[in-house]
Amino acid sequence: ILHALDFLKIEVIPMKRKLSAIFFLITVFFLAYTLPPPAQAAIIEKRVSTGNDDAEELVSNGHMSLSSSDLELINDSSYHGGDQVVGIRFQNIQVPQGYTITNAYIEFSCDEKDSASTTLAIYGEDIDDAPRFRSGWWYRHNISNRNKTSASVSWSPEPWTTTHQTYQTTDISSIVQEIVNRPGWSAGNDMVFIIEGSGKRVAESYNGYSSKAPLLHIEFTAAATHTITATAGSGGGISPSGPVTVVEGSSQSFTITADVGNSISDVLVDTVSVGAVASYTFTNVTSDHNIVAYFSLPPGACREISDIPLNTLIKAAPANIMFVLDDSGSMDWEFITNENDGLFDGKYYVFDDPGDNLYSGILSGTGRLKWMSQWSGYNKMYYDPNVTYDPWPDMSDADPDTPRSHPAHSSPTFDLNATYYTIEYAVIVDDDDSGFSKSSNGWDYGSSGNFYDSGYYFTSAGSDGTAWARWTPELSSGNYEVFVWWRDYSGRRTDVSYKIHHNGVTDTACCYDQTQNGGQWHSLGTYYFSGGSSEYVHLDAIVAGESKYCADAMKFVPASGTTINITRAHYYVWSSEESKPYLVILDGDIKYYEVTRLSGSGSDQQVTELSPTTSPPSDIQVSGSYAEARQNFANWYSFYRRRELTATASIAKVIESMQGVQIGFRTINGNLVQPVLKVKVEGDDESHTLLTSLYGLVLKAQGTPLRRGLEKVGQYFHQNDGQTGGIGNSPYASAADGGECQQAFAIVMTDGYWNGYSPSVGNADGDNGVPYDDGYSNTLADVAMYYYENDLSSGLDNLVPTSDLDDNNKQHMVTYTVSFGVYGTLKPEDYDMENGPYPTWPNPGSGNQQKIDDLWHAAVNGRGTFMSASRPDDLVNSLLSIMQN
Repeated sequence: ILHALDFLKIEVIPMKRKLSAIFFLITVFFLAYTLPPPAQAAIIEKRVSTGNDDAEELVSNGHMSLSSSDLELINDSSYHGGDQVVGIRFQNIQVPQGYTITNAYIEFSCDEKDSASTTLAIYGEDIDDAPRFRSGWWYRHNISNRNKTSASVSWSPEPWTTTHQTYQTTDISSIVQEIVNRPGWSAGNDMVFIIEGSGKRVAESYNGYSSKAPLLHIEFTAAATHTITATAGSGGGISPSGPVTVVEGSSQSFTITADVGNSISDVLVDTVSVGAVASYTFTNVTSDHNIVAYFSLPPGACREISDIPLNTLIKAAPANIMFVLDDSGSMDWEFITNENDGLFDGKYYVFDDPGDNLYSGILSGTGRLKWMSQWSGYNKMYYDPNVTYDPWPDMSDADPDTPRSHPAHSSPTFDLNATYYTIEYAVIVDDDDSGFSKSSNGWDYGSSGNFYDSGYYFTSAGSDGTAWARWTPELSSGNYEVFVWWRDYSGRRTDVSYKIHHNGVTDTACCYDQTQNGGQWHSLGTYYFSGGSSEYVHLDAIVAGESKYCADAMKFVPASGTTINITRAHYYVWSSEESKPYLVILDGDIKYYEVTRLSGSGSDQQVTELSPTTSPPSDIQVSGSYAEARQNFANWYSFYRRRELTATASIAKVIESMQGVQIGFRTINGNLVQPVLKVKVEGDDESHTLLTSLYGLVLKAQGTPLRRGLEKVGQYFHQNDGQTGGIGNSPYASAADGGECQQAFAIVMTDGYWNGYSPSVGNADGDNGVPYDDGYSNTLADVAMYYYENDLSSGLDNLVPTSDLDDNNKQHMVTYTVSFGVYGTLKPEDYDMENGPYPTWPNPGSGNQQKIDDLWHAAVNGRGTFMSASRPDDLVNSLLSIMQN
């Protein structure tokens, strides 16, 4: 029994103003006093409640059964002699997220007595809210393909000696705990358990005996918790920070740390000062609390001016930010996938050439039916209906019918109403679809040869002339040409007849030779179907004997020759509710199509059957109007569909959002060179000039000289090396104008692996120790280290602000790096650059992925951060995150 929790909250809103040595700090904070909830304990029991919630999957081929009258755990010798995987789903589990599970088990009711040695492994499905089981061709392996929990238990059931007696599994609380601990779990979600192993026990199923279907028993408790909210003013930090959950009666400590050069001025606990302490511990917590730390800067230091979204320590001179842009030919491509070079099936483009493609290599023919190329879940560049694609700053929406290929160029344009591909509209009933049925005896199953899709049935040695098979389609009224598919074999009949039951009459189509010409469609003629449920095609295997007849697939094609016209304004989307893809076409209206059949596997899956639907699952329905969706698609096409377009959009949005800085850019091939210009600096704003320059970039089929590109920016910053990088004079201000405190940043963006001529910096990081050094020269990381550790302006005093990450107070370049759709051999999350373990940097010359490791290494050497983006919105957010760093 669950108790409702009622909370009484009283909010007090005081304001405190604090004067520090050089600035005013104003902080408003809120206190929330909450009556603590009592500790709770509860027991819930849930029985399988539908026939679709206890399922069996044949291990040999993944065939799903949702209608069995019992559950074989695990061997079912009567069903192809195979072992099974069993899945059980329990709905509406009312256990709150994070509660402690003290005991849990599944209870089965015996259907058949058995004492054979049996060993079972039980897992949970590792998901927030488990979907129901499915059957049919599309849903093969619908149990084993689900992600399993890391927790599992072994169960060796005792002999089952009494029919309808109940038997319980071993304790499965570890599995349930893992599921309810998931951040996305909430009370009322559904759980699935997966059972594998060897041996045999036969339990009642919902379809066989609903009141004795499997039952889930869970016992759980929850202690009262409280929240301590920790915040810090400018100039330092508190750890942990934000809302911290504390179990009632326990303790929680906080550490207060001032930034370099600053000091702690005061710490307030529940509005009461406890002094300038470096740590504070709450003991025996029985209510909510607040802790706030304040800091002060020493007189005369470079002051902190908070510019949203960039926080830059300056005195007067604005920070210099140079973007190092990849203008190599690959930035023209319309794919980012996990395949080689981020391409799809070796192709560069999804759509026909509007007139400005740099390369050939366009998806064509049946390759356009490979749906994953047009699904943002696989091709990260493709249209995502959940993303709003805004025009570039200073630009208007694209034309919804004929958007520009490049927003800054009036031509070429692209007709979104034109046909992308035309597919035949047909209804196919295969031998593992719900519309197929057969006699219980007289058939065996095969999966070799020229069958349709996943397999076929053939008459068994025990066939006695009474076996039958039936294909029942779901059709609207009209004339349909009917086609049959078989797997040929020399022992088959040459006079196979089919009975077509349609519109209240029965016609016979004869005689078909199944000894030859298998693996293709054969017409049975054209017939009128009224659309009723009693219409079907029937096969009687009237001749006894093995392999005399084959029952595989049937196709129904509208006689009107109906086709589905897929216009260019379309996309595929995956439905988690239905566990299958859907096609959405934006052509005068929002049109939904269920993908009812695919051929091939992996990313090579091709759509072979579509079915229009007016009731699509809720998780793929378009929010908003058709006009809004069509406009969003047109904006995506014009402003984001290519890698270069997305990169331009992200930089333009950064320029638009910044203030109090100077921004410039240089492409690695030198096609665009722009010295820094002021962005909202004391009334001076050259943002429009920057955007105009950025939008004028024209790509060429060139390489990726990333190292030289970063070196050119370093030379531009360096005042004393006699070099300008081909950009202009160093942007460092004079001492009188604040140059002593001025910071310099380089942001490197690339979608590929560097090549081209080497820079002239040597092994700049070779003497820096971990985590910086390696044994290789003239890498991208060496360029970043060279311009980090060398004084870029010897004529200025060294007053550049420092931090825990960057203790260099000389004028230097901080390097940030962003990879767009490419990945290295190392995972940054596996390493700790402060305490270890540290990465062993691979040789960038040994492979392409190692060059992406070098890109991360460059950010480490340059005391910046490394970002990996694979989607247009990821890239935009990555750059904005860097600006906030």
